[in-house]
Amino acid sequence: MAVVRSFSLWAVAVILVALGGCSEPDSPQVSPDTEALTKEPATIVITMQDDMTFDPRRVQVPKGAVVEWVNRSDVPHTTTARVGNEPLERLPEGIAGWDSGLLQNGERFRMKFDTPGEYQYVCTLHLANNMVGRIEVLPAGEQD
Repeated sequence: MAVVRSFSLWAVAVILVALGGCSEPDSPQVSPDTEALTKEPATIVITMQDDMTFDPRRVQVPKGAVVEWVNRSDVPHTTTARVGNEPLERLPEGIAGWDSGLLQNGERFRMKFDTPGEYQYVCTLHLANNMVGRIEVLPAGEQD
């Protein structure tokens, strides 16, 4: 019986020492500010509609936001801000523009906006229908 009791006390001591090493009081804690820095950027969704429009047609986003276009229409669409290698007129200086290519129903295209300014884009297939959109990227600290 003495051997079992001494083995049990020894096992309890080993477990307590092991558990004590698991939580160090000096381990780094995540502060609320650090959590904010590790969050994903805001994502704004713009849908492409059957009535040949972008919805919403105009958006304001904070610098660093991601815009995602989703085709909810039965016909293909594009989100395009350049013609060939030339950007459309309404883009911030130095921005090359983009072209999603054809997006079929349910397909998505994402882009991150890091440069403040106004971005105009079109659906190249439905420009005659005035399928045009605008994104205004606000400098940091100017969000509504």
